[in-house]
Amino acid sequence: MLLVLLIRILLFAAIALTIRYVFTKAIPQKHIAWRVGILLVAILTVSFTLPDDVTIQSLWELFSFPLTPLGASLILIGLSLGNSVSNLRPQPAALALAILLFSSTPLSARLLVSQLEDIPGNRDLATAVAIVV
Repeated sequence: MLLVLLIRILLFAAIALTIRYVFTKAIPQKHIAWRVGILLVAILTVSFTLPDDVTIQSLWELFSFPLTPLGASLILIGLSLGNSVSNLRPQPAALALAILLFSSTPLSARLLVSQLEDIPGNRDLATAVAIVV
């Protein structure tokens, strides 16, 4: 199963690089953005028609990484570094640390879990309909 996934990813990468090479040589630069947009819409469409496909799930994990607290923090720290360590910008680094601090506290975890739990009015876990672990 892992070998099949690896072959699919390598095949996808080879096709994407071939398409990119053709697009950069034959098509003007302003039209490439439209092609990439169409490709992303096609991947999104395939993800809705084949939701159990492992390749689509792997691509979604890759695309959604910047939306996670760790991914957003890493991107902001990279932006704060800029071109070199001597040109450090403190605002994106401070925002990254604030995101990591907030997302790692037990309070934020409890807030997220409380939205998923269905506990009756007395807040007794013995009578809970479902407990999210």
